[in-house]
Amino acid sequence: MLVNINLLPKREKRSKKSVYILFIFAGVALLSIIVMLFIGQSIQKKNDELAKQVNTMKEQVESSQTLLTTYENSNAAAELEKAVIWAEDYPLKTVPVIRELTSYLPERGFILSFLYNEDGTIQLEAQFDTTREAAYYLKRLMDSAWITDVTLSKLSTTTITTSVDEGALSTEQDVQRYIGSFQIFLNKETIKEEEQMDQQEKEQGDSNS
Repeated sequence: MLVNINLLPKREKRSKKSVYILFIFAGVALLSIIVMLFIGQSIQKKNDELAKQVNTMKEQVESSQTLLTTYENSNAAAELEKAVIWAEDYPLKTVPVIRELTSYLPERGFILSFLYNEDGTIQLEAQFDTTREAAYYLKRLMDSAWITDVTLSKLSTTTITTSVDEGALSTEQDVQRYIGSFQIFLNKETIKEEEQMDQQEKEQGDSNS
């Protein structure tokens, strides 16, 4: 009696096992793909949010720069307009004014300081030998067509050392002097008219010569 013994495993069982393994690998691969897609979408969403935030910040910066530029331009325009108004109203030649004010001084008087303000007023300090000379200077300023008003705000004394000639000898002695502080209001229209007339006369003289 013959006995048929097959030592090889059955193919059907191996085939089923291979299918199971394939399904497992496919499931893992699909799950990996799903996870990667989910992560990718999450990353893309974050990138979109970051890009949106960056764009918002850029818009804010541009808006701030626009406001700053507008503010600076408006300030610059205001300053320019102010300067033009001041230039049209203020400019009087300083040298003729100083020359005019100096011409009113007594013989031994002289100007110590001169401040020309934007509003057309002058703060002036002058030195005199006597109080009478200070009063004389004040009167001459008040009578000037170049001046609308003037006040002597302060008259103080100071002591200076001066040389005195006594024959062949020269000695030093302390003498008292008076410092007057004046506030002078100029008549700008009159000064401009006289300056224009002087300029016209000068131009006529040059053309005749």
